[in-house]
Amino acid sequence: MKTWLQFLVAMAVLGLGNSVVAQDLAVYADGPSTAAEEGWLHIYREALDEEEGRQAIIVQYAGPPGGRVSGALVFRGALVDEVQHDAEMLNEGDEAWGTLLETPGNDPGRGLEDVIEFGGPTEEDPRDTVQYTRGARSVRFFFSADGEVDSLRVVVQYPGNPGTATVTVETYGPWQADEDGWPSTEELAGIRIGADDGDIVDDGNYPGLYSARDIRLAVEDLDVETTLVALRVEPGGNPRHLVVFLNNDADGEDFDRDNGRDQNGTSRVGSTVALTSLRYVLGSLVSVDRDQFPVSGLRLRGLERGRLEVGERIPTVLSVTPPEDVATGLYQGEIIFYEDNNGNGNFEPGETFDWVAVELSVSPPRVEPDAGPDGGPDAGDADPGDTGPGGNDGGLVLDLGGIFPDL
Repeated sequence: MKTWLQFLVAMAVLGLGNSVVAQDLAVYADGPSTAAEEGWLHIYREALDEEEGRQAIIVQYAGPPGGRVSGALVFRGALVDEVQHDAEMLNEGDEAWGTLLETPGNDPGRGLEDVIEFGGPTEEDPRDTVQYTRGARSVRFFFSADGEVDSLRVVVQYPGNPGTATVTVETYGPWQADEDGWPSTEELAGIRIGADDGDIVDDGNYPGLYSARDIRLAVEDLDVETTLVALRVEPGGNPRHLVVFLNNDADGEDFDRDNGRDQNGTSRVGSTVALTSLRYVLGSLVSVDRDQFPVSGLRLRGLERGRLEVGERIPTVLSVTPPEDVATGLYQGEIIFYEDNNGNGNFEPGETFDWVAVELSVSPPRVEPDAGPDGGPDAGDADPGDTGPGGNDGGLVLDLGGIFPDL
C-alpha cells in the first residue's frame, strides 16, 4: 500500500472489476485472559459474528479507591451499533459472544450503575456516563469506579465490503485536555490489550500508557511486488507484455511490510481480509515532450475475477500494442490497483491500494550493424539492447501467446 498523497494527479480510468459483494472477513479476537489488575484499563476484542458482520469490544476498569477513568473509543472502518453497560446484559453477552475474559463477578461492580442519561459528569456529580450515537464512530465514557469494577461492551458493525478497521482508546487527564470538561482521570496504572501474555496482535500490558491508538480489529492489504516496470516497443511493432504480481500476504508474510508491527513492536501485522472488488486505474503514459501514448494501445488483464484471497498471489498482464504513428520517446505513468470498498467504481481516499510505475520506451526499429573486417559486428556499432532496469526491460517480459491465446 502507498499513501493517498502520492496520487494527486489526474487519472484515466479504463475500468475493470466486480461490484461490491459480501466479503470474506476475519478479525483479531483475543484469547483467554484474566482480568487486569486494579488500576488498569482493559480492552478486550471478542469474536466476530460472521453472519451479521459484527464484533464486540469490552472495556473494563478495576478501580482502586478514588479511581476513575474519563475516556473515549474511536473506531475506524466500523460503526457503533450498540453499547451494553448493565450487569445483566453483559452477562448474557458473555455467553452470546463466547467471551474468554475472566470477570470479577456481577455484584456490586460489573457494569455501570446509576448512569447519567443527560449531560456529563461533574466534580459534584461524578457518576458513570456513556454517550454515543448509533451509526457513529465513537463512544464517550466515564467510569467512576472508586473501588469497584466498571465494564461496558461496544458492538460494532462492519460494512458489506470491509477494509482495515481499528479502535483507538483515549483517556483524559493532565496528559490530555478534555474539551467536554469532564472530571479528570485518576489512578490509571496503564492499559492492557487482550491477555498480558497473549500472542494476538497488539496483546499485552502497557504500564503508564494513557492512550492506545489504532488497535487492530481487521487488516486489509494489497501489495504490488515491484515498484517499476519498463518496456521497449517499436512504432507499429508486435504487442509486448509485462507481468505484475499482486500479493495479499502470500506465504503468511506482508510482502512490503507496510502493515507495521503490533503495539509492542514484537510481531508483524498480517492481513485478515480477502479482496473481492479489485479494480485498477491506468494513468496516462506521457513523454517528456508531452506526447501521450494512445490508451487504445494499452490493456490490462488478470483482474477479471476481481478477488485476491488472504495468502494468495496473482499475476496481472499489461499488454502494449504500439500504433504506427506513435511518436518516439520515453513515456511514463503508473498503474494503481485498489479495492473498491464502496462499490462506486472510483478510486477514493481510504480505499486500500498499491501502485507500480510504468516506463515505455518507443524507439525506431533497430538497424543491424555493418559487418566488421572479420565478418562480425563493427565494435563501434554494438547493439545496446534493452536498457530497462533489471535486465528484461525492468519487468518480466513474456511471449504470452500460449498462456493467453486471445492476447
